[in-house]
Amino acid sequence: MSCFRLFNGLGQSTLRRLPSTKTSAPGFIQPIKFRALSLSTETDKRKKAAIVKATPIAKPFREHTRKLINDFGVSPKVIGFLGNNDPAAYQYAHFTKKTLEADGIEFDLVETSDVDIEKKVIQANQDSSV
Repeated sequence: MSCFRLFNGLGQSTLRRLPSTKTSAPGFIQPIKFRALSLSTETDKRKKAAIVKATPIAKPFREHTRKLINDFGVSPKVIGFLGNNDPAAYQYAHFTKKTLEADGIEFDLVETSDVDIEKKVIQANQDSSV
């Protein structure tokens, strides 16, 4: 089984397991190996802010995700939930959709009120396509 996490936009998430179709060991996913980044050096004793680019950090994870999708032959579906009318949140969700779809992950955005968001998350968890 593969795990995918559903985020509801309020910092809460729900774990969803999907069956894999092409694997010799169901439920087993190799861990991703990556190097830790050091933001300071031994010679520089002063605390300095560092700008860390997200692309090099995300690259091995995105490659691993694409490989899993290709190996399993299943395109996962992620549901994003917006519980307010914040334009910045909508823009963030749009960029999330663009990034996920570039990696072969389907993304649907559900706009709802903050009162109904829990009900929408429960409905998404009961949907077999998610």
